Amino acid sequence: MASVAFTEFLPDVLLEATGVPDPVAIAAVRNACFDFCKASLLWNDVQDPEAYTAGVAEYQITPPSGAQIVAVRHINLDENNVVYPVSLDDLVAAKPSWASAQGRIVTYVQPSPDTVRFVSVPDVGRTFVANAAYAPTRSATAVDSRIYNQYLEVIKYGALWKLKSMAGQPWADPTGA
Repeated sequence: MASVAFTEFLPDVLLEATGVPDPVAIAAVRNACFDFCKASLLWNDVQDPEAYTAGVAEYQITPPSGAQIVAVRHINLDENNVVYPVSLDDLVAAKPSWASAQGRIVTYVQPSPDTVRFVSVPDVGRTFVANAAYAPTRSATAVDSRIYNQYLEVIKYGALWKLKSMAGQPWADPTGA
């Protein structure tokens, strides 16, 4: 997937926030991209197939460089069965013995954003393919090009809100924020 550097957003952002140092503006753009990606789940992709093993329920999903996983949207099992996430609270309420149940995988929970735990514990080994949604890490220098190409205005105004809300800075403008 193609990416665009956060610096590409700067001409649009700095046009309305003069005097902001580039590193501060880049941080505001990165934070706006993070917020947008987390809320929209727009930056998503299908992961490479991974093997799962009988008797092992938990697996880590690896994001691309500069990205962190904010959600696993769904998982394709063995190319013909799709499962969707469920909250731990709903799972415990519906099936108190879920953690020890073995058999066909029917759903999954996410103990952390980059980890999935299958329900039931698989009784055979095969492959799965996760569809994961990403957001940039705090040290990222770029974001998926779709964010720039289709949502430049959204990111621009998110960054401007962050910049103009910075009390005590010469570029602060609470009304404009």
